[in-house]
Amino acid sequence: MRPGVKTIARATAALWLAGTGATCICAQNEIVLTANTRVFPAIGPGFKAVRRDAAGNLYVLTAPGASVSVFDSAGKLLRQVPSYAADAGPKGEELRAIRFGEAMDVDAKGAVYVADRGANAVKIWGPDGSARMYAVNAPVSIAVLSDGEVAVSTLQGPHLVTVFDDHGKVVREIGAPEEIAARGELNRFLNIGRLSRDAQGHLYYGFDYLPEPTVRQFDDLALAELAPQRTLRDADGARLVHVEPPAPLVLA
Repeated sequence: MRPGVKTIARATAALWLAGTGATCICAQNEIVLTANTRVFPAIGPGFKAVRRDAAGNLYVLTAPGASVSVFDSAGKLLRQVPSYAADAGPKGEELRAIRFGEAMDVDAKGAVYVADRGANAVKIWGPDGSARMYAVNAPVSIAVLSDGEVAVSTLQGPHLVTVFDDHGKVVREIGAPEEIAARGELNRFLNIGRLSRDAQGHLYYGFDYLPEPTVRQFDDLALAELAPQRTLRDADGARLVHVEPPAPLVLA
């Protein structure tokens, strides 16, 4: 096997799972996925996120990469977001490319939201060609909520999630970090997590580094937790490793 092919195969398998809306919860023992067919040949290493819009098109983010690639259901490349053509005013140059996209989401209208950690910003490109951004220090994950609000997790801050309105103003912060380390800086790092949402508008926060795989669920306005955080286990009590899903996460 040529160098790099195994890595590409694993990445392609992850893309396939995400593209089909599969929820991946893997057992404690590592499972190696083997792909028989490579999809999206233009997508190489650095896969970060994949989302599907209402029309069935797939949006794929890689890093480093200057844009989000949009494919139809047959795998044909339709366009890149941003397209480098729109003049967005004083911040136009900054909005012509993604520096380092850490996460991405797509709303019901087809607007693309990117957590650009390289630019310390959330960048938004509308289906009408509009472009805008607002400052967010060290964004890690992103999820579009109702009414144009956006939930963002970062590497810093006293709370796990910051919610912004449509104009980039902070409207609330939610989620207290777990106390698992004596040093404040280390403790905050160990609380880093990923965001996901479901069709009912629920918001999920999956911790990356807690000793037990743990997910918190918030209501549709992200105002309060619906239930205590859950450690994921299978029917026999064996611990499960949580992998951020592109589709709703089912909590048993």
